[in-house]
Amino acid sequence: MSCKISRLMSFLSTEEKQKFADCHIHAKSLILELKKKNKINPNHASDMTNLHEILNYNNKLANSIIKFDWIVRDEIKLREFLDFTKKYELDKETIDDFWLNLIVLSILKYYWMLESSLIILLKGVKYGTKSREKIKGRETLGDFRKTIFPALGLNGHIDWQMIDTNFRNALAHGWYKKDNDHLVYYKNTKLEEPKILTKIELIKKSMGVYLQTITLVAEIGNWKDLNDLGEDDPLQIE
Repeated sequence: MSCKISRLMSFLSTEEKQKFADCHIHAKSLILELKKKNKINPNHASDMTNLHEILNYNNKLANSIIKFDWIVRDEIKLREFLDFTKKYELDKETIDDFWLNLIVLSILKYYWMLESSLIILLKGVKYGTKSREKIKGRETLGDFRKTIFPALGLNGHIDWQMIDTNFRNALAHGWYKKDNDHLVYYKNTKLEEPKILTKIELIKKSMGVYLQTITLVAEIGNWKDLNDLGEDDPLQIE
């Protein structure tokens, strides 16, 4: 099963399109290797159907954010938009705050999708000799990165540098702020080791999580009859 490159994909850069293709190949290879090792939930396709409505909401959210992003990061469009909304007191700082928080929400939703998809793919699988070393459904992305995938010998099929769990934790716990046109996030609640991202860097991080997630989700589930977003739905198959 292959993921259809929707209208959303048509706006990717050449580099991102190549990354999409690479992620797609790794997603297919991951499932094939899990099947060979007999380390896969045999009902993963039907189990993913339970997430159908949430997955599609996430896709709609991504499409909506793309439209808003076109306005915010294009100086001419932004000036036109601000002129039009001036009477509603929507100034540039307010719009920037909206933009930042929409991006953060989108990133967190896709981290959740990736985590949930891996749990469904490996539900019930033993990855070690101890009784507790079995996928029970409460595992985190950190567990998959540090313990489960290395134990299964499959770490090469997920770009864990792109799936930055420290970044995800900072956003989820609210350890971040906007500083002019930058996002500043911290390692923990003590607000240590600040890291700074420009808008472009934040978008790249967002797109990295999106590409990793959407290619894996498309391979795990059975989306043959999916039509919520029509031709724009990234989960539609060719």
